Amino acid sequence: MYTFQSDWFTPQIPLWEKYLAEYKGKENLSFIEIGSFEGRSAVWLLENILTGSCAQLTCIDTFGGSIENQTKSEIDLSQIEQNFDHNIKEAGFSKKVKKMKLPSANAFQQLPFNSFDVIYIDGSHTAPDVLSDAVMYFHLLKSGGTMIFDDYEWEEIGIRELDKPKLAIDAFLAINKEKIEILFKGIQVIIRKR
Repeated sequence: MYTFQSDWFTPQIPLWEKYLAEYKGKENLSFIEIGSFEGRSAVWLLENILTGSCAQLTCIDTFGGSIENQTKSEIDLSQIEQNFDHNIKEAGFSKKVKKMKLPSANAFQQLPFNSFDVIYIDGSHTAPDVLSDAVMYFHLLKSGGTMIFDDYEWEEIGIRELDKPKLAIDAFLAINKEKIEILFKGIQVIIRKR
């Protein structure tokens, strides 16, 4: 049985089913997830998209929670990594997962350019961090690959605009408009690298 304290992912499943359908069952699929938390989206990906025998998921997280998690008393931050490890093991996909317990900037230095099919950015929500992740990890994305940004329309009360992803995502989209195709723009933003 999986162990989750929260569920921010389930509402995104129809979107992912549509825009990730082309990757389902693909052999040698390489996927990066920045911000894995307890592994809910990772487990879904492993069960529904990364079904090819050689598909790999790289999960990058400090497992310390983000700024907004630290004010939510219903989330026990000390259990995040333990729950992640348990859920990946429970799903039976430990061999398909590379866990990198690092800040995304440090993990980036250990990963090869132009070698990932899909990159999901949902780590730190501050605009400077989101922009940094987008710029760095875009170099790791294969031509024709897909990048997903989470929380584009996030409306958390009391959180400054600089502590939300939207400003960074808009800047990244504007700067790279000739290098990308926008597939979807709503609560998430999904792009394809030309």
